[in-house]
Amino acid sequence: MAYLQIGLLAPRLFVRKSLPGLVRLDVVEREKHEIKENEAEAGPSEVALAAERALRELAGTGGNAKLFLPPGAPCDNDIVLSVVLVEEDEWWIGYHLHSRYHRPWPGGVARIELPRAAPSRAYLKLLEGLSWPGLPIRKGETALELGSAPGGASFGLLERGLSVLGVDPADMSRAVLENPAFRHIRLQAKQLRMDEVGPVDWLFSDMNIAPDEALDAVEKLMAAPGGMDKGRLLGALLTLKLTNWKRSQDIPELVRKLLERILVIGFAHAQAAQLYYNRHEICVACFTPLGLERISKTLKPAPSARLHESVSKARKKKF
Repeated sequence: MAYLQIGLLAPRLFVRKSLPGLVRLDVVEREKHEIKENEAEAGPSEVALAAERALRELAGTGGNAKLFLPPGAPCDNDIVLSVVLVEEDEWWIGYHLHSRYHRPWPGGVARIELPRAAPSRAYLKLLEGLSWPGLPIRKGETALELGSAPGGASFGLLERGLSVLGVDPADMSRAVLENPAFRHIRLQAKQLRMDEVGPVDWLFSDMNIAPDEALDAVEKLMAAPGGMDKGRLLGALLTLKLTNWKRSQDIPELVRKLLERILVIGFAHAQAAQLYYNRHEICVACFTPLGLERISKTLKPAPSARLHESVSKARKKKF
């Protein structure tokens, strides 16, 4: 209980003085160790749950009964108060105005269940990637996936009613192959020609190659006669492996150069983040003008169109 008693007053004072209106509350305990590849992922800790209950109870005293919104996923333009329990005597508190470029889970920790039938954890990366920028895919649309084997992401797209063209020289899972909405093109991405594909609405890529090689394949398809930039393409979700860095300080510049190249290739907007289910890789959401037009009709605009790390400039205060 000492954990909860320390700093309970600080969040209330911080919120009352700085944040107008009702606030969405997220409480998360800092992870004590790195999650291993096949390790089961626990839900919110008992300490985090107890701290959230205590904060909500505290908000009901002293005339603050309507301080926090009910529990639930944040919506666009919600004010989100994030409380990170670092140590027993150390809490980090910050807030941001929620947009599609902020992750909707407390602490950015996605809690997605992997179905038994899903061929790989690429399913988790796909669902988190779709949720993060609010990728507006629709049932009946066509997706081209580069590096599709064994089929985790394809499985997730098929679940959502898309037709999928999977490009990979390796074998696909039977759970995917037996779906009539899936077609396997047994080639490397760099060998693919657009006349083998036809018009597509969305491009997905998660290839175990250097990021520049992955973008080479995307650029070739975009520049081909009748290529995707001249058709109905709305956008892309690219998982790019960070293979060519030696120091963590090098990563922002590497990501900046990758985003610049993506814009040169033919996309109107690109946004990057390292998501919870990413390992040594980043997720890049890319949109054509047509895709941006759809987003503008379905979602309120984000407060910034810059990199994810610069979008969220939440003020942080240590208590």
